[in-house]
Amino acid sequence: TPYNYEEIAQSFPFDSNLNLDVKNLSKNNNMAYLIHLSKTKNDILHLLLQLGNGLDWINLYSIYDSVKTYSKNIHKHHFNDVLTDSGHTNIEIKAFTGTVNNYGILGVNARHGQIDLGTPQNIATLKESQKLITDLCQSYLKLTHSI
Repeated sequence: TPYNYEEIAQSFPFDSNLNLDVKNLSKNNNMAYLIHLSKTKNDILHLLLQLGNGLDWINLYSIYDSVKTYSKNIHKHHFNDVLTDSGHTNIEIKAFTGTVNNYGILGVNARHGQIDLGTPQNIATLKESQKLITDLCQSYLKLTHSI
């Protein structure tokens, strides 16, 4: 086991000798189950690491990118299934992406610098965006890994 956090590789944070008692793990203990699955499921590992980095605008978009990419790798309509299951809509996605990409709205917190994007028709707050992205993650894990 690493002795301090600087020795932990983000791409594989678990000691190779880590041995969880899987007989006692269940889907009722989601966190332990997620950690167990993340030893072999890179999508789960990376989503947990990204979520652990905080839910600011840039991280939210990074997580959104990951959920979309992982979904696309399953099949081309999987993200639509995730979106539907989450209870959110494409209008909310467009409000989120329009907001997070817009320097005129977020200033230095935006994904892009000053470019002529114009103002999006709908704008999302940080709280709305955090709920959107965490709900997408939950639906992705539910539909993809039955968690």
